[in-house]
This record gives sequence, C-alpha cells and structure tokens, in this order.
Amino acid sequence: MSVSISCSPKSKDTWFLNNLAFAWFKGIICVRHADDVEALELLEITHVTNGCYLDGMASENLSGCATFIDILKIEAARIASGEEPIPDRLRLEKADLRNHFSALVGLLDRFESRLPH
Repeated sequence: MSVSISCSPKSKDTWFLNNLAFAWFKGIICVRHADDVEALELLEITHVTNGCYLDGMASENLSGCATFIDILKIEAARIASGEEPIPDRLRLEKADLRNHFSALVGLLDRFESRLPH
C-alpha cells in the first residue's frame, strides 16, 4: 500500500510514498510539530485514508491547508537535503528517497503558488 498527496487529477501532480516510509515521515512531523493539532489531524486523515487531495482540503479550510503544506514542505526539504537521516529499516535507496521528497517539495510549491493569498 501507499499514501498519495495530490493537487490535481494529473499524474504529474500526484506523489506516492509507501506506508512504512509515510509512517516514518508522519512520526517526524508529529514530534517536530506536536503543537499544531489541526495539521496533525490532517496528517492522520491522510495516513488513514491513504492520501489527500489538496484542492479539496484548501476549499474546506484554506488556512489549515496552508499550514499543513508548510509543515510538509519544511520536513520534506529536511529529508531531501540530507539533514534528516533516513533509517535503514525503510529498506529504500536513500538517494532515491531524498529525490522523492524533493519532488514533494516541488509539487507543494506548485500547488501553493495557485492558492489565494
């Protein structure tokens, strides 16, 4: 199984990550952003439902979605840069996973640029 984050029906706007790696990513966010209850709830919903559609999330709660995106971008960028070590238990090629998180940052940047300010 995998978790997806998408901002349009186009495949280039959809990012997938296997459940084990997403649980690790979620754990990082839960520790570093424990005080942001709304973002953690959105993250839990994303994990339980195996994905989220950012357009729908933004239409329901623009400020909550913007905060959620900011948190995802911060932590994905830390992983992509190598600042956050990738545990061996994920059994994924670390350089590939860093590139994959870099792609998430790009997707979130594209989506964020479309949001009203």
